[in-house]
Amino acid sequence: MRTTSPKKLAHGAQKPLDTAGVLLAESLATAPMDWPTIFGNTRPVEVEIGSGKGTFILARATAREDVNFLGVEYARAYCSHAADRFRRAGLPVQISHFKAAGRENWGRTKDSLRLTEQARAEGVDVMFDVYPYTAASTILWAVARATEAVEADAVMVASVRERREYEGKTLSQIAEMLDLPVADALSRVLQEERDAVAVFFAMDEGDVRRVLKHELCMIGSDGLPSEGGKPHPRLYGTFPRVLARYAREEGLLTLEEAVHKMTALPARRFGLERRGEIKEGWCADIVVFDPQAVTDVATYEEPRQHPRGIPCVVVNGQVVVEKGKQTEARPGRVLRRGEGSLHGEREG
Repeated sequence: MRTTSPKKLAHGAQKPLDTAGVLLAESLATAPMDWPTIFGNTRPVEVEIGSGKGTFILARATAREDVNFLGVEYARAYCSHAADRFRRAGLPVQISHFKAAGRENWGRTKDSLRLTEQARAEGVDVMFDVYPYTAASTILWAVARATEAVEADAVMVASVRERREYEGKTLSQIAEMLDLPVADALSRVLQEERDAVAVFFAMDEGDVRRVLKHELCMIGSDGLPSEGGKPHPRLYGTFPRVLARYAREEGLLTLEEAVHKMTALPARRFGLERRGEIKEGWCADIVVFDPQAVTDVATYEEPRQHPRGIPCVVVNGQVVVEKGKQTEARPGRVLRRGEGSLHGEREG
């Protein structure tokens, strides 16, 4: 991974492996928009590129101090400008944790989904994934320069190294505890805990449902395992939450649709061979659950709780959960595109 200016990438990259990165950089550098107006500064927008085989791209823009998320206006300009480039290059695009964050953007997934559908209609192989929660999570310093735009009650410190008393508390609660204004309390926390992770309550349930239901959507936890603290409950609850809340209770998805979005669809999308379906000769990755009982238990206050209604889990043919309890077996391994089988061999 590396980060650099899009213009530098667009004019300086030479290697074939950088094809995806160059296309993205060129699109960002030459798109018909005024970067200082959008981002509020004259610094170049940074692009983080995963070169790999040039199959998927990851983009990150450096927003101005009081803007946390790229708006639909940017998406419209970018999608219309970049769609033809990616279509002609034959590069698939994966949008991770699709959302409309920030109260001012609630409801605008109608627009962003339409733009995505438009790009796909124009020949871009684009899909996306989502997690079933209205809160996001990332490192706390991401909001350090946007205190005026942050609702102190909507930011909860999740994990720190030393000052455990901060965990599970909102910025407003920490400010009261320290007897400081919110901005000063945030600075204090970051001085003491530079790597602090926080949960941000920033999305609307209607948008989550709209994205989750879409035929192009897969389900992913975006969870980051950690040894301590109070991680986002998505780490423990994403998949059972979809099965319980959005399939069984609300009927937003059928049980079959929910399972497909978690298994066969992402396996096929990411080229994990012999994975995602139960077939003879395929790798035995199996979750045995009770459709009437499966449910997520993890909460923001107590996230480290395993789901109920899942008595057995098999990974690579070995039982890793039996009678609801984790075993000592550790048969999992890293999977790479085209290497989904047990020994990495490709199908002929």
